[in-house]
Amino acid sequence: DEIWFEGGIWGWRGMAPYNNFSVNTMTPALDACEKNGAENIIMCMWGDDGNECSRYSLLPALYYVAKYARGERDMEEIKRGFEKEFGVPYDTFCLIDELNRPDNPDFGRRDMNPSKYMLYSDPFNGFRDCFATEESEGFYAALAEKLYDAAEKYPEWRELFKSHGSLSELLSKKYGLGIKTRRAYRAGDKTAISRIVSECYEPLLTLIPDYLESFRAVWDKENKPFGFDLQDIRIGGLIQRIKSCRDRLIGYIEGRIDSIPELCDEALPAEDIHIRYGKWRSGAYLFTPNVFQGI
Repeated sequence: DEIWFEGGIWGWRGMAPYNNFSVNTMTPALDACEKNGAENIIMCMWGDDGNECSRYSLLPALYYVAKYARGERDMEEIKRGFEKEFGVPYDTFCLIDELNRPDNPDFGRRDMNPSKYMLYSDPFNGFRDCFATEESEGFYAALAEKLYDAAEKYPEWRELFKSHGSLSELLSKKYGLGIKTRRAYRAGDKTAISRIVSECYEPLLTLIPDYLESFRAVWDKENKPFGFDLQDIRIGGLIQRIKSCRDRLIGYIEGRIDSIPELCDEALPAEDIHIRYGKWRSGAYLFTPNVFQGI
């Protein structure tokens, strides 16, 4: 006789929040609660797979749900209340969600997380390249500028916007890296490979450590230090892998190695098979549109 509903403010798919997705899923859920007289409502904010998503980045959806559950149905009024409460326009705060927009035609209604799987996708093995388009790198470059601008304009939230701006800038070099690398190698175009090394691999060796430190700043502000060792291991492994791939490409360009076997074949699409990262990445979860597989 005392029904409880336990919903979710989605932040367990990687570094970026799912405020839009949470609004789109929790609105009908709350309507069902009202229709069926369920007055006890909990919103979960889980931290699956490393607690990567900032709790504060989920404020738009949490605020929306609180207002909607109390009877407010005017979205514009909710947005005005949010800005008054937190000092940032609702839509500006939701710019952080945009990290997961690329190559997701159902953004806001499908919980794909390209900002995570393309961050960790290996540039030689290419098992995530089937989802990616190089054009998305331009999207991330533009998004990085918007997030950095927000960091300057709203100092109370500087670390939050800066961290996600740093990730966006990183992805502007990383997102299509595997596609470009494989294409240039299979064409035997050493000039193009050399350009990719200088324009992508080399900058990443600065951008990835920069992101790690901005991520750490947000973590330290919100959490105890326990658990960040996982991020050090994962992102540290990514740095080393980028170095290794760069060095082998340089060796190929200079004629010190004859071939790079991983790049000799086409990358197979991974959408309909279970894939998981090796344990050297501390069991990082992979999320495809219809597959969840974790270690």
